[in-house]
Amino acid sequence: MVDPEMTAPVARLAMIPPNHRAGAATGHLSRPAACLAPAVSSRTPRKTPSHYRVSVGFQRRLHKGEELVLETHPHWWYLAGPVTIVVLVIAGAAAGAIEHAPSWAGWLSLAALGLSLAWLLVRYGKWRSTQLIVTNRRLVERRGFFSRRGREIPLMALSDVSYHQSLFERIIGAGTVVIESAGRDSRESFPDLPHPGAIHDEIYQQLDAARRSYQSQGGQSQPSIPEQIDQLDQLRRRGVISDAEFEDQKTRLLNRL
Repeated sequence: MVDPEMTAPVARLAMIPPNHRAGAATGHLSRPAACLAPAVSSRTPRKTPSHYRVSVGFQRRLHKGEELVLETHPHWWYLAGPVTIVVLVIAGAAAGAIEHAPSWAGWLSLAALGLSLAWLLVRYGKWRSTQLIVTNRRLVERRGFFSRRGREIPLMALSDVSYHQSLFERIIGAGTVVIESAGRDSRESFPDLPHPGAIHDEIYQQLDAARRSYQSQGGQSQPSIPEQIDQLDQLRRRGVISDAEFEDQKTRLLNRL
């Protein structure tokens, strides 16, 4: 005959969740697994430039061992002017229709709408074709809708990276990134960029990583000047940079010999 006092503890143990039973046997209940998991912060993570990557079309132009870090267009404020004009013209045309304005006013509104839409399309084309691209080796700017123009600066050639924002630009999240490099016309400005502080930080991190890699490999990771000229020639043949830009960069490299 089974003693009831002996079966009672077993029944109570069966009612305890499995993750507590091991501790119940020794008198020390363990915390649930959910309590042992690290807490997940509910704060929204700060946006980094990778959040604003718009395409991977530049991937096929990367060199061996090169990685795409950032690819972005100008800030949306770049389109604010024509969008505002289009909205105002539409609002004016609607008001004229309600007030039964003369027919010539309707034709005038239609012409104004056509011009404002054309301005918006041209502006959008410029916005879409303007890109700032950062890789772990270089910084590239591409412009032009019908005719293409590009600039390329190796990260190892950069001497300073900064950015500035007016009060209004801080409110809307836009600004200008300024870089300085060795040689003639060393100061380059990239205006109307979204989140310039984050872009500045990303460029600086890639520059610091490139310098550390160069130092860790005994200063042998940077291509020689003939190799850099050959890389520039390949970019010229692919249409990334123009003949004039190729000659200018080539002259700068040869002056360093």
